Amino acid sequence: MKLLLNGQEIGFTLENEKTVGDVLRSLELECEKNNATIIRIAVNGSDIQAEKIDELNTLAVENCDTADITTISSSDIIASMKDLLPELEKLAANLEELPVTLQGSDMNKAGAVIKSFTDQFDVLCHLTTLTALFPDVFSSKTIDGMSISDFIKSFSPILKDFENAFSSSDTVLTGDLAEYELKPRIESYINAVRSF
Repeated sequence: MKLLLNGQEIGFTLENEKTVGDVLRSLELECEKNNATIIRIAVNGSDIQAEKIDELNTLAVENCDTADITTISSSDIIASMKDLLPELEKLAANLEELPVTLQGSDMNKAGAVIKSFTDQFDVLCHLTTLTALFPDVFSSKTIDGMSISDFIKSFSPILKDFENAFSSSDTVLTGDLAEYELKPRIESYINAVRSF
């Protein structure tokens, strides 16, 4: 069996592992020692969904050509959060300028800022979801006195108001929400993640 870990073939020696499930359990124990976990399993080129994972306990190692395992660690998540900071800094500056952009009726630029916010916020939500995999690491990390998850949830009412203001062409409210609500929250996120 060829074993790929995060896209790289790794050499391994079977000890008592007879099934692919046995191999995965051994790998998961090693991951735990390194604050990592398995997030994707593909066997013989097909992704294994969570409800089918037990089938690997009966799949003999000799009947498996390739097992492709993807892992993630808490340090990978923190690195991804930090990698996002330059984009978030640009976004914060653009949100501050959004009222002026809207007053100048530059709707193309305004739309680009809003799309950038949407894209970056989607990444923030994804990273926040991944932090739940490592509660021991991330439970002590806070933003404005809130857990990372609660901080991201605190955007919800503002996002609804922001969406309604933009869709109803209320440029004053859209600009105010961008400058006085969204920008400070993005800056709080940036400052907190720098300390992680």
